[in-house]
Amino acid sequence: MTLQTAQPNTKYPDFELCARNLITAEITHSFAFIPAKASFIKLKYVMNSYVRAASLLLVFYILYYFVKSFLSSRYHARRAEELGCEPVPVRPAKLPGGIDFIWRLTKADRRNQVPNELEAIFADMGAVFTWKQYVFGTATYNTVDPKNIQALLATQFLDFEIGPLRRGNFFPMLGNGIFTSDGKAW
Repeated sequence: MTLQTAQPNTKYPDFELCARNLITAEITHSFAFIPAKASFIKLKYVMNSYVRAASLLLVFYILYYFVKSFLSSRYHARRAEELGCEPVPVRPAKLPGGIDFIWRLTKADRRNQVPNELEAIFADMGAVFTWKQYVFGTATYNTVDPKNIQALLATQFLDFEIGPLRRGNFFPMLGNGIFTSDGKAW
């Protein structure tokens, strides 16, 4: 059996080129139901509408967060004024979001020294028994003042709540109890 090589078509030289282009075009168009340019434009339009919708949702969420924060801070300021509370000193953060505070407590936790570290932080604050720290935008209050602790646990118990953040974090581990409940359940 001898293998013959194809000889160039000398009679019709453009025939092979035309046949190759025709086959390539036929294969390309048989897989594409929509012309390539039209499908790209349609995909671009759909993606733009998704990006616009996501951007709009993000803007509304940010607006909602700021309005909620503003109204909450006004309510708490008014309530503090009614109760005759003094302004609480704010512990300045060395890094954005209070990361330095979190990092300091994380290192203390690795050494099993969190209570001692909190005592050192209170010592760093000087003669202040109650202070406020912002951690990722959320105000956290820290106190060792016996009058504040008495108000939290006894005399003004109904004015304070554990809140959804703490409940959500501790409930899976501790269930219902004094660390995860408010009101009658407490």
